[in-house]
Amino acid sequence: MLLNKLMKSYIKGINKSDHIQQVAPTWCSFTLWEDCVLLENSLKNVTLPESFSAMRYDDRTSIEADFNHLHMNTLFTQEVTPVSLLQSALSLLNEWERKLKAEYPERSFHLILSYDGDDVVVRFYGLRESELPWIDIDNLENYKLEGVLVKII
Repeated sequence: MLLNKLMKSYIKGINKSDHIQQVAPTWCSFTLWEDCVLLENSLKNVTLPESFSAMRYDDRTSIEADFNHLHMNTLFTQEVTPVSLLQSALSLLNEWERKLKAEYPERSFHLILSYDGDDVVVRFYGLRESELPWIDIDNLENYKLEGVLVKII
């Protein structure tokens, strides 16, 4: 797991004994389309074209990074503290990791958690030799305004 300094400071504030509001099971179904692993929930109001060539994206990594992201703040109907959002996001990443490894064991992924002090976002995308990663894991400290965590599976 890779973290920039800002994310390390955010995670230090998490008390492991605090109650974690679980959201993972609801948001953890995947489908395979045109060699892209997509989060099914992100496709609810989307009609995918018959082929990748009809998409507006440059590559499959971009499609996955766009479709496979959730703003944790929008998943709760009640007021949730930033610490609870981070806990839930970490829980969701763990669930995604478990399911992606089980369903797509031959593939590698980046699972990303970002937090800017207000919005908590989780996303994932597959790693491909022929495409650049969506995030530069060698330069996470360049993300000065948000904490960033990357799990490589």
